[in-house]
Amino acid sequence: MQCASEFALHVSADASESRVAALTRELRNDLLRAADVSEVENLEPTEPGKRGDALTLGQLILTFMTSGVATAVVHCVAAYIKREPSLKVVVKGPDGRVFELSMQNIDDPSILGSVNDLLDRK
Repeated sequence: MQCASEFALHVSADASESRVAALTRELRNDLLRAADVSEVENLEPTEPGKRGDALTLGQLILTFMTSGVATAVVHCVAAYIKREPSLKVVVKGPDGRVFELSMQNIDDPSILGSVNDLLDRK
């Protein structure tokens, strides 16, 4: 029996709250479509006109059953960072390890390998 793994992603950027919220929603949808993630919970309010608070803006919780989705998740996040250079995505695993992905390190193989390793662990 496989256990689900849960990871927190926090999206931030040098942009307005509405832009960060839009990027977060787009990333959520792409992760569900392209990365074979079984669930991506957006902790922001989904009602139009409602604003997330400082703790939930840009916050996603990923849940997936297979460890092979790590590469797809990293590639999806990398595509967003390359499209929006001020974007930063903090990945936190169930073991408490944290990595920040940004334009400064998105092409660094050691950082990407570390994030892949974090996401692949069960």
